[in-house]
Amino acid sequence: LCTSLKASLNKPGTPPGDLIEFQRVGYQHWGIYVGKGYVVHFTFPEFFKAKVQKERLRNVARVSSYAVNNQLDKKHPPLPLSHVVKRAEHLVGKNIDYNLVMSNCEHFATLIRYGIAESQQVMFPKQNISEYYIPTIPHPLLPPKPRRLTFHP
Repeated sequence: LCTSLKASLNKPGTPPGDLIEFQRVGYQHWGIYVGKGYVVHFTFPEFFKAKVQKERLRNVARVSSYAVNNQLDKKHPPLPLSHVVKRAEHLVGKNIDYNLVMSNCEHFATLIRYGIAESQQVMFPKQNISEYYIPTIPHPLLPPKPRRLTFHP
């Protein structure tokens, strides 16, 4: 279920709600395709803080390759795609505490699509929750506990 997005975005009927995986040096960045060439994803205006933004996919990708990657569909049934898009767009502009291991952009994207926060990159156990709350491990280099985000359809 990992397909090239560059070709599919030019075809009519590309479904919003797909997970987009951007290949970066040493990691993958993730977002939710919300249609008309836009993706909702994290940006990082300050250390350990993420801001949810809606941006043109080509601007997020820059020089990176990217693809639709819904490989977890086999493991978790996705929520209705219209609901996925509403959830993603509801969070645009919100600030979220970021934690590479427990609350990263892949956790965010999978939580929006499946209702389960899971990151294959860090192999952290999934969280099956309708309210986003993932505790952090106390450490001087890690931020305090992320605040609770409630999703509304």
